[in-house]
Parts: sequence; structure tokens; C-alpha cells
Amino acid sequence: MTALLRPRLPWLLCLAAGVGVLLASAAFGRVPGLVPCGPAAELGAIIAFELARSASEVAALFGAEPCRSALIAAQRQAVWVDALAFIPAYALFLGSAAWGLRKDRRIAPLTIAMVAAAAVLDQIEGRLLWSILDAMPGTEATLLPLYGVVRVKFALLSLAAFALAALLLRRGRIATIAAVVVAGGALLSFATLVVNAHHPLLMEGHRISWTALLIVAGWFAVRPPGEAR
Repeated sequence: MTALLRPRLPWLLCLAAGVGVLLASAAFGRVPGLVPCGPAAELGAIIAFELARSASEVAALFGAEPCRSALIAAQRQAVWVDALAFIPAYALFLGSAAWGLRKDRRIAPLTIAMVAAAAVLDQIEGRLLWSILDAMPGTEATLLPLYGVVRVKFALLSLAAFALAALLLRRGRIATIAAVVVAGGALLSFATLVVNAHHPLLMEGHRISWTALLIVAGWFAVRPPGEAR
């Protein structure tokens, strides 16, 4: 590997994975029938399903036939997209950013560990969702662990974003500005998770953080930390 490519490699991976996150997100929107059949508290069908707290909430979300069967089929497709595309893409996206900022030998490894843990929990979440889809509207044996798994996952993703913001500080003006945006989005998501996880701002905060990080990845892919100002 040439000396020119070596410092750029983590950011090229981060940039490619970030594009993968965008493509996977778009793929969710192309799943036919992926709309709530009942109340979803302003959330989309996927997040409302993930955050369900009881069998009655699941039953309300999936409504009555024929919408119910269509939404079950759509959610199955969404679980596959999540497991095979979205989760690996965001894990590589966030993990590569931490790798690129590994000069801090304390925060960077911790960030990678948090991202890895969140991704594992996300895969467990998918298995729980699949179990609920097999036995609608679910039981306490699946909904109780789902409640904890989903919320810990979102908390870890917010904490990982905070850590990345700290790593970005003092890496040049562009990175410092991005650090403020990443931290702001992480704070928004974490506060929403604590106050009202069913509010759309939960996902909006992550969207803000990840967009800022994607811009930084593009910048550092051209001018790695140390060159960028």
C-alpha cells in the first residue's frame, strides 16, 4: 500500500459505506406496502414496529385485512434489507470513521466497540421482529427483550456519535464544525430516546449526525487529518 493511499483508506471505506447507508435507506422506501395500517405516532412502519411496547401496539400498527397481510410481507422484506445491507453499511461507516481517527488510542477503540455492540443488538432485534411476524401480534417473551434491545441500540449509536465528535475536534476547521453538528445530532437523538422514543426526532438526530460525518469522510478522503485544515 502506498504512503499516499494509507491515510486515506479508512476515509475511502467510510465514504463508500456512507453511500451504502444511503442506498440501503432508499431500499426501505422501495418496499411495497411498507406503510402503517394503524396509529404509528408519526413514525414510519419500521421504526414504529421496532419501538412497539406491547402486543396491542403491534396489533394496532398492523390493523385489519387486507392491509395487515401486506404490511407483514413488507416488514419481512424490510428485516432482510436491514440485516443484509443497512446494518453492515452503518457499522462499516461509523467504524471506519473511528479507525481514521485512531490517533486517540482510548476513544477510538471504545467507539468501534460501541458500534459493533449496536450492530449485534440490531441483528438480534431483527430476529425478534421476525418472531413477532411469525406469531402476530407477539408475546411478552419477544416484546420484552425487544423493548430493551432497541433502546440500548439507539443509546449506543448516540454515544458512538458523541465519541466521534470528540475525535473530530482539533482535526482542522472543517472537522471541528462537523464535530459540533455530529454532537448536536447525537444529543437530539439521545434526549428524544429518554423523553419520548416515539417522536420522529429520534431518527432525525441520527440523520443529522451521519450526514455531517459523510461530508467529513468525503473531505478526509481527499485531505486526510494532518493535511486538512
